[in-house]
Amino acid sequence: MKKQIIFILFISIFLSSTSVFSQKIKTYQLVLPTVYFENGGSLYVSDLSNLGEDNSDFSTYFSSNIKKVLSNDKKGYQTGVKKYNNWYTTKFYDLADNKDADYLIEGKYKIVTNKSKAQTEMSATETSDASNKIPYVYYKYTASSNASINGVIHIKETKTGKIIKEIPINETKSDTKSNYLKSPSIKSPDRLLPSMKSKIVNNFSSLIAPQYKVITYKFPKLKTKDKGYKKELKTINKSIKVFADKGEITEMAKLYFKIQQKEDSQKVQECLGKCFEIIGNYTKAQEYYTASGSKKDLNRILDFIKVRNILTKMGITVNEINIEP
Repeated sequence: MKKQIIFILFISIFLSSTSVFSQKIKTYQLVLPTVYFENGGSLYVSDLSNLGEDNSDFSTYFSSNIKKVLSNDKKGYQTGVKKYNNWYTTKFYDLADNKDADYLIEGKYKIVTNKSKAQTEMSATETSDASNKIPYVYYKYTASSNASINGVIHIKETKTGKIIKEIPINETKSDTKSNYLKSPSIKSPDRLLPSMKSKIVNNFSSLIAPQYKVITYKFPKLKTKDKGYKKELKTINKSIKVFADKGEITEMAKLYFKIQQKEDSQKVQECLGKCFEIIGNYTKAQEYYTASGSKKDLNRILDFIKVRNILTKMGITVNEINIEP
């Protein structure tokens, strides 16, 4: 047992020492929704019109939950993951109190529910004695419950009345069971509706609301051929690891600047690019990635710059913080 533990520790130390990455930083990238308004503006979320006869609360359930989603600046957040970019936001629009807003979300729906029971007469023959067969009758009971929500949601420009997006609502759910001798127990249609309503809201939210997605940045190990600098670099790398664990990106960048002054390399440029990308300075990140020769990092930051430019056009303030050496 002791030998096995020693072996496992040896493997762990070996893998750690041979890793090409010195540390990792988890943070967020901003993911745009399918539908967004390029010029920004105000948005009014109207209660849906109920076309059915039932006294449904789905009208207000939909509008109140969509407002909550659009007001949430932490959509996609995960425990233990920090946001370092100060201009990132998932609150794209000013939510208006009336239809005088720039954009309007409205729609209509109808809920239909049904519950039924049926029994079917079944006949058979009992006993194995062929000369004395006794016929008997039993019943198969079937119970069924179903619900449907159908309708449409419109995203419109208020001034022109132009429909930007039309989203159909087609949600159905049922519960059917069969049993012999007695009628089975099933869910009532009212118990089927909550999950259907939630699904409609979630599907629409993913269409209209931006969200955060976790991204992991891996910093390459920095090495030197200068024997006289190896000890100092090792000490600096340890300090960088400490700052990385604390999430102090600015302090990490300052140490990378210190290394750069002594011994510049493409890997140092890459590390600086990642520091600037994490804090939201995409302009500087692009410069360092270009110098590093890392096409993967450069392509990623170019995509992120497109997102930044979209937010700027929408009227969201983008402040790219700088880090001085």
